[in-house]
Amino acid sequence: MGDDPTTQERLSQRLVLKDEVSIQQLQSFAEAQGWHYAGMLDRDPDRKIYRELKWEVGDGTSIHYVEDEFADERFVMAMGDNTEGRNRTLTTVSSGVEVWELEDLLYEVSGAAYPAGRSRAVMRLGVGAPLEADESVVSRISRASQDPDKRVRKAAVWAIAYTDWPEFRPTLERFIQQEEDAQLAHSASLILQSLGDSE
Repeated sequence: MGDDPTTQERLSQRLVLKDEVSIQQLQSFAEAQGWHYAGMLDRDPDRKIYRELKWEVGDGTSIHYVEDEFADERFVMAMGDNTEGRNRTLTTVSSGVEVWELEDLLYEVSGAAYPAGRSRAVMRLGVGAPLEADESVVSRISRASQDPDKRVRKAAVWAIAYTDWPEFRPTLERFIQQEEDAQLAHSASLILQSLGDSE
């Protein structure tokens, strides 16, 4: 499905970088690992690609740093045909750079008191969700899809798009029936149609 981080085949988990991690820190880390900088990929806002840097790791594996303006998050993902190589590379990144662990992502959603913080946390959870469906993620995003605040419901719908888990079908079907905002319900229906297509 191309290189769109929201719709491409989910071969790699996205490691969401914490705010304090600068691009310079990541570049220094990559250099220290001996990774070859392959350059910056072209912007394509229509496909939600804004800034993407690529390093060749070896064994056909590459690491990609993506600034996703749609989700307002920055993440790293590994590409290549070698599953072991991708996983090893992501482990290397998470051991040397501050990234959001799943437990912290879940906690942020549960602990957010205000809608603005809740919507940001829900979106971040969707971006950083693991490859395989996780019940704790599904329950939190599904709950957010019924939030009284439209910003949180919208974040939940797009978080589902980022996970691309078929397990969210019942959530989206219920959402489409109940959502009063026609545009948001339409977005949910489009996401439902393509959910899990990459598998």
